[in-house]
Amino acid sequence: MTLKDTLIRTAKAAIRGTWQTPQDFARGILADTRAVAADVGAAHGLQGQWLPLDGNAMLYLFEPFAEAAEELEHTVASKRRPDLYRVMPFALSNRTGRQPLHVTNTPTGSSLKQPFSPVMDGYSPPDYVFPIRNIEVAVSRLDDAFDTLAEPQLDFIKLDTQGAEADILEGLGAERRSRLFCVESEVNLVGAIPEGTTFAQLVDLLGPAGLEFFDLRIARGYRRFSSHALYRTEFGVGDAPMSIAARAWEADVVWFRTPEAVLATGSLHSVRKLVLAYCLYNFFTEAWHLLDRATAHDPTWRGEVARLRMVVKRWHRYVRSIFPLDRPALATLFRRRERWNQYAWLPYPHS
Repeated sequence: MTLKDTLIRTAKAAIRGTWQTPQDFARGILADTRAVAADVGAAHGLQGQWLPLDGNAMLYLFEPFAEAAEELEHTVASKRRPDLYRVMPFALSNRTGRQPLHVTNTPTGSSLKQPFSPVMDGYSPPDYVFPIRNIEVAVSRLDDAFDTLAEPQLDFIKLDTQGAEADILEGLGAERRSRLFCVESEVNLVGAIPEGTTFAQLVDLLGPAGLEFFDLRIARGYRRFSSHALYRTEFGVGDAPMSIAARAWEADVVWFRTPEAVLATGSLHSVRKLVLAYCLYNFFTEAWHLLDRATAHDPTWRGEVARLRMVVKRWHRYVRSIFPLDRPALATLFRRRERWNQYAWLPYPHS
């Protein structure tokens, strides 16, 4: 660590009241428990809410776009624990074989589904999608991929594949779905991607697997006009005006394994994984509730539950430092909240 990094971290530690980081808290929760996560559509690397898994869980990064996969390889090589990463340069679906990948002008919009429908006219800039070129890529069921890797488990999965999320969860297989602790997935709201994943499909797949819905984060878009100055000249507003509503476009949804399903395993390893899943997304009181139930379920766990409670409290204290108005005295004095979205900072109109 350089002197500059040390000074920055020291300053942050003084403000937050702790030298520890979310990676430290995640390590404290897992202890000797092995965790496995899959980032499907990894693009430019882990998103903020999953950074605590860095160095603490086995991470499989799936990215079929060759340039992005190569970039990920370079990123992984510089990690503190590169042995806990594996870049998987192919696509996932509900079958194994080869399939056309529709590559959009902006590569992060690429999809195994048709990535354009007329509903996008007027909302998406043409150069985001077009020109589209098709390349044939290898695709695999996720359970086939994990069988080949001799990887028996999958605990956390994040899916951002522009419409193929339900196919990928189907390809995970019922047995592995029933052992998931956390699913974060993008869903299609307005049909921008024909045959893209819908919320109803996730309900049908994840509910029977013992997971419950917890959060919805909506991305919205403004209608575009041929004159980009229309909002300013006719309505007298700037970009992303709060006085003009934006249309809901797509959403990220979060599901967690139910406490009942976790406690039924009779395993402290399972309790730790669900506690970690809750904390990754700032559901600290849900973690606390699970630990209440864990103590009642098996009184011999009391000592470990007390230790986990301390880690949860320290992690929350770290996050609370980002939101000073959460403190009771300030919350009473200033009756407002800074704009945020549960586990991520997002600009208006996303929520």
